[in-house]
Amino acid sequence: MLMEDHKLQRVEISQRLLQRCQQDNGDEIQRILVTLDRLKEAIRRKRPGLLRRGVVLQHDNATPHSANLTQQWLQRYGWEILPHPAHSLDLAASDFHLFGPLKRHLGGMAFETEDDLISELRNWFDNLDVDFFRVSLTKNLAFHLGTAHPHILKDGSMIYYGTHFDYCKAYNFISIPTQPESSEATFEGAKIVATIPSRWKMNISYTHSFGITENYFIHLEQPLTFNIRRLMMMGLRGTCLEECMVTHQDESMDILVIDRATGKRIPIAFKAPNGFVFHFINCYEDLNHIVFDACFYPSGTDIIKKKYLDYLAHNFTQSYTTDESVHFARFVMPLKFDEKAEADANLVTLPYTTATAVIKKKGKNVVYLTPETIEGSPVVDLPRINYDYNGMKYRYFYGTSAFAEGKQLSKFDLVEKRVLTYDAEKNLTPGEPVFLARPGATKEDDGVVVSTLVADSPDAQSFLVVLDAESFQEVGRASLPHEVKMSLTFHGNFTSKVF
Repeated sequence: MLMEDHKLQRVEISQRLLQRCQQDNGDEIQRILVTLDRLKEAIRRKRPGLLRRGVVLQHDNATPHSANLTQQWLQRYGWEILPHPAHSLDLAASDFHLFGPLKRHLGGMAFETEDDLISELRNWFDNLDVDFFRVSLTKNLAFHLGTAHPHILKDGSMIYYGTHFDYCKAYNFISIPTQPESSEATFEGAKIVATIPSRWKMNISYTHSFGITENYFIHLEQPLTFNIRRLMMMGLRGTCLEECMVTHQDESMDILVIDRATGKRIPIAFKAPNGFVFHFINCYEDLNHIVFDACFYPSGTDIIKKKYLDYLAHNFTQSYTTDESVHFARFVMPLKFDEKAEADANLVTLPYTTATAVIKKKGKNVVYLTPETIEGSPVVDLPRINYDYNGMKYRYFYGTSAFAEGKQLSKFDLVEKRVLTYDAEKNLTPGEPVFLARPGATKEDDGVVVSTLVADSPDAQSFLVVLDAESFQEVGRASLPHEVKMSLTFHGNFTSKVF
């Protein structure tokens, strides 16, 4: 408990600090106003038309910039202010690298005087290792968007993906080592292992997931992008993120292959038809080819807009379905081929696939792909595999058609090219099927598949259904009371570690 004199000392210290800040800020505000006057005069002399059209200024959110006198000056002359991301790792690295450790160090301490606080701060800085001050911005892993689906490697480490809205460093792959139990940092030791630029200067592709093989990362540069100009003006215009997305209807979906050892993109451009992918199924290498399987939306990129509340509000019913046409698609990318190959000759030599890869002009490392599909197969998304086969040649995957007319769970056999299905009962929607291997299993599909069956009405029961993974027949279910609701999917990764 604080003694009364301690409380008074704290109040006195706070008042002294406030007075000092007010004095310093007042001087700084005057300097800002003088600088703005000089800037306006320089624009009048050098760019007079800009003053008539309107000046757009970006500065940070420091107190002198947001002060009333500064804001009144800006309003008087009609200058617009671009929003400033106050906690961007790029712009304020000290907020993340310095203040976090300092806050943890000072936690639980109490100081009777300002001098005591200053002494402790100096002591802390004096005892910091020199390497603390050598941390680069890239080690702060500054990204604007991250994947929902990282890959966990055999050794327990993770490969993560992050999007940056600078086209030069748009697509980033991050290696995160296994974290010791004693670690206080969530991503201690993380490092960027590959950075790939966007093919557009003012657009960055939307990315939900990515693929990995023994030697390569597989990334989709999709024709659905975030427009940088629109993002910068979003706050001023009062728009939302969806209005910053641009569909490139006539452009290809490019498949980027990045060498894991070098972090460099291989010098072959693979171009798939215009379309969209939320979820990779799996990727693997086979005889100088990369096989990449996905749930592919050939209808294009408008699928995102159908997930927004405005669309759902006008179209949602108790038996809601969409017209989504998402199906299994296999793309095959030859890593080596004769540069003198004839135009339009199929470069894929794997005997078990009908996927094609062709060049249009001799001597060009631009390869155009068409996928293999399974005729008559159901709509499928939210795919899962036996994760022991991630990045390796595999045979089976499991998926759902939750929002299609026929609500089913599916097991795809990619060798026999056939599909087993489990039909959900009326008023139940199947979720994401998760494969669990039987302890000691030696076969890829030796285990069970677990999925939610979510009730469509408030007075009905939801279930957790268990299917035999080989026969795809139900072996059991666990029911919930009708008043207890559950999530549609197991979408995510789970860990016992407490962060």
